[in-house]
Amino acid sequence: MLGLVRRLARTLLERELTELSRIRQASDLPQLLRLLAAQSSQELNITDLARDANLTVDSLRAYLALFETIYLHFSVRAWSTNLTSRLVQRPKIHLVDSGLATDLLGVSAASLPEVTSPQAGPILESFVVSEIVRPVAGSDLRVSLYHYRDREQREVDLILESRDGRAVAIDVKAAKSVDETDFRHIRYIRDRLGERFISGIVMHLGTRPLAFGEKLSTLPISALWS
Repeated sequence: MLGLVRRLARTLLERELTELSRIRQASDLPQLLRLLAAQSSQELNITDLARDANLTVDSLRAYLALFETIYLHFSVRAWSTNLTSRLVQRPKIHLVDSGLATDLLGVSAASLPEVTSPQAGPILESFVVSEIVRPVAGSDLRVSLYHYRDREQREVDLILESRDGRAVAIDVKAAKSVDETDFRHIRYIRDRLGERFISGIVMHLGTRPLAFGEKLSTLPISALWS
């Protein structure tokens, strides 16, 4: 299976991208994809990534656009509703294929269920966000997707906002249990949006949905396909 993933990555990088952009140094691209895998579900700092990849910022932007064209990754914009004037305005980047991400990072699939694995949280978040983005993008729903983080380190992994300003907030937790503290950042948004807030959900590795107060609940990640 891993051999197939590697061949897929090589094909996409060396053939598709080279054809699209006439890139002469296709051998440099797998390293860039590994760097992107390491940043999956993290805020994208273009300057830092360009430095690490030994590319100019303009070249990196061109490569990222190409990667997005063939759906290797996608980005989620920062939520800029006027909850606070101190929002961090960087997008989050997500690798679409979690299997490819684990291979690029040298992580075994067997180690991911161990919630102590440092890669478990980011890879799980990207997987869940990808699973949510796919049907939303293919539907008639006019919903925009964002992430939220402010300088007080309040973070929400995904916010789905309709055109009339109603919002659903979703966090992903690489654990089998959830408690009240896991809703503290979602609760912050709920209390400030008021009637515009529809629901806050923490998705987890457990098996049962649970209610956690007004408009707050948990869902097992398996609910995405059941």
